[in-house]
Amino acid sequence: MITPWFPNDPDELTAEWLTGALRASGAVRDAAVKGFTMEQVGVGVGFVGHLTRFTLSYDREEPGAPASLVGKFPSRTEGARQVAMLFGLYEREARVYAGFSSRLGMPAPICYFAGCDPDRERYVVLLEDLCDGRFGDQVAGCTVEEAGKIIQRLAKFHAHWWNSAELGGLNWIPLATDLVSGGIAQAYAPTWPAFMERFGDRLSPAILKRGPGLGDELLELLKTYEGRPLTLGHSDFRVDNIFFPRDGSGRDLVVVDWGSPLRSAFPVYDFIYFVAGGLPTEARRASEDDLLRLYHETLLANGVTGVTLEQLLEDCRASLLYVFAIICVIAGGTLDIVNERAVELFDTIFTRFLPALEDYDALGVLP
Repeated sequence: MITPWFPNDPDELTAEWLTGALRASGAVRDAAVKGFTMEQVGVGVGFVGHLTRFTLSYDREEPGAPASLVGKFPSRTEGARQVAMLFGLYEREARVYAGFSSRLGMPAPICYFAGCDPDRERYVVLLEDLCDGRFGDQVAGCTVEEAGKIIQRLAKFHAHWWNSAELGGLNWIPLATDLVSGGIAQAYAPTWPAFMERFGDRLSPAILKRGPGLGDELLELLKTYEGRPLTLGHSDFRVDNIFFPRDGSGRDLVVVDWGSPLRSAFPVYDFIYFVAGGLPTEARRASEDDLLRLYHETLLANGVTGVTLEQLLEDCRASLLYVFAIICVIAGGTLDIVNERAVELFDTIFTRFLPALEDYDALGVLP
């Protein structure tokens, strides 16, 4: 999607352009932005976007005019932009917010503007500033009770799109098998040496032995999903991307970061990515069976048929390998992990996902 000129960095944004964007969205009618202050937010939470909060002042009072908003721009680091362009994250997020978010079946932030020019690597979305509540914290994790509520919401989202005829018209949302296989084929082997230099000392002997050739094995495994029903997956479904509204606000959980939706034959990837990454290891071990049953029961209760608990478990095992390949190896070997929060986040990723690989005997799903 290409739209008229839009800012590609917080420093390019002007009060005049912002006034036009807010009026076009219907957020304001007569008021004009006369100034704003800005501060970077979300440092070390997301890696491929640069998040800035803009606090606005207007030339007149107008009921409902947003006092602040959050702009999401391309990362200022080359490695992060490469990952985003490899997986098409900027364009898809702009498309979701430009007119699709109301159809998602999952609460998303209000969007005031969305634009993307992939040929020039330009992108921006302007979103409501979610402040009447709190965002989750991947490093701290969530409670099992919170996880149960989130998993039920996730299962309803998957059920909403399960085998839907509408998916055929969403060709701008890639098939999970195509995107994952393309990313692994293009980046896994070249990134492995850098990944090993950074994180090789964290790996088990089994992963060290199988790791260099794991990309090719996963490409073969992905072929086994052909012919399965599809649904819509979020694909970055983690605690950092969930907003918990204030008790009594009457608002549902809000899910952000819609750069990676996929038409997926293995949507339980969202489940295991959330559970294995968002719960401390001992809490995950004590609750994961119950949470998977809850996910399965909620799918069935919302009209999904032909899916067994045993199949979901096997897909969890395989999905942990995709997490390892994409998040640990490709992202971990490419992204600039420089600030304190980013270091903590990747430490948490390895602290939680590597034991999950062992607990699920994930390598055992390979031929």
